[in-house]
Parts: sequence; C-alpha cells; structure tokens
Amino acid sequence: MSWDQYIQRFLTEGAGDAAIFGHDGALWASNSSGHLQSTSAATIKALRSNDISGLLQNGVNMGQRKYTIINSADPKYLGLKSKSSTPDEPKCSALVREIANTILVLEGKTPEVSVQELITKSEWMVNHLESGK
Repeated sequence: MSWDQYIQRFLTEGAGDAAIFGHDGALWASNSSGHLQSTSAATIKALRSNDISGLLQNGVNMGQRKYTIINSADPKYLGLKSKSSTPDEPKCSALVREIANTILVLEGKTPEVSVQELITKSEWMVNHLESGK
C-alpha cells in the first residue's frame, strides 16, 4: 500500500484531513486539498520531543489552524483540539500518532469526531505497519 493510499483510505473513512510525515518532519503524503500538508518539519519535530511543555502552554500551529494539546498521556500519540472557530471552520479534533517510522496527523471532518474516534480510525494502519505486511 502506498502512502497516498493510506491518506485516501482515511479520507474515505471520514477524516477531514490527513498527512503522513517522516520522523525528520518531511512530508511523505497528504490530502492535496487539505491544510495539514503545510505543517512545518520543525512543528513535527517539536511534537515528537520529550519536552512538549512549551506546546502545552502555547499551543501548536499545524497547517492553517492552531491547536491545544488535550491529551498527552500516551507517548505514542497526542490528542488536539483546534482553538479558533468560525462558522465556516468549526473547532475540530486532531490526532498526532507515531506509527513505526512515520508520524500520522489526522483531523476530524466534523466537530463531533473525537480524538478517541481518530485513534480507533488509525488502528488498522498501526496493525498494518507494525506487522510488516
């Protein structure tokens, strides 16, 4: 399965946006019409850092949105919620998840999609990449 096929599957299954990055922050694949593709390598590296205290305090910009970290208990993923909201772009949840040698960033399509739902939506990718198949 190609990285682009992973992205398409996430979009088909209800993600609003998706991007896959390498551990160095380089973009590997993304939704071509989404905003997450413009997330900087420095941001991805900061999200992977052992010390995210600055991000917890100040939030994080990914693509064209600013997020607050709402769940950082598990070192494999961070749950986020967008800070700003307009009628055209309501607040949404996002997930940053480390899977094998990749960093997956998923954003919910609607405000009703929770971080937990995004974690569940990403389990197949975890299983696929970690099994080596």
